[in-house]
Amino acid sequence: MLIYMSSFNTFLEYYRNNEVKLNESPMRIGRSLGEDLDNSWYNVETSKEIINSCSLIDNECPLNTVMNLYRDEYSDNKIMDHWVTEQPFIGCYYIFQNVDGGLQSLGVWNHQQYKGSARILLFSYYLKKYDFIISDNKHTTQGETFWKNIIKMATKDSYKVTVLGRTGKEFDIDDVDSYWGNRNEFADYKIKIYKK
Repeated sequence: MLIYMSSFNTFLEYYRNNEVKLNESPMRIGRSLGEDLDNSWYNVETSKEIINSCSLIDNECPLNTVMNLYRDEYSDNKIMDHWVTEQPFIGCYYIFQNVDGGLQSLGVWNHQQYKGSARILLFSYYLKKYDFIISDNKHTTQGETFWKNIIKMATKDSYKVTVLGRTGKEFDIDDVDSYWGNRNEFADYKIKIYKK
């Protein structure tokens, strides 16, 4: 479909003045590892590779389902934690970067079959070992739902939860829905949850 834009000088001007708002951005970043791991065959094969190539960190999973933690560590302080069942099957993963005694999330994925395990692990494993967890600043629809649920659980259980602004200043959360949006000013907001 050809869009005629002669009355607008820039795409941004067109976007702001167009009566029919666009539903997605023109840029696509491709598939994520999580989307590939939704395929059961690929998940099983990848989990076998992880068991053979990553360090076994913990086999005392705080979940009803037995999952072992296998960790990939990278030179830039990034870590990727794979939580693998006995089958083997990857139930969820976290990608983090170490920051001053805490972790900055770079990505979270949870298989539908083990829904909720990533959320439980954040509280029962990571926040017991690290001083705080910071969310990433760009979320898919599922990611937004994930972090909103984290905020609700954290505030209910009396964890300190703040929003990090662009300058690093922290703000109290007074309206959970106010910290997500499609405009540029939302790109620097992150959620920070402190260890009890």
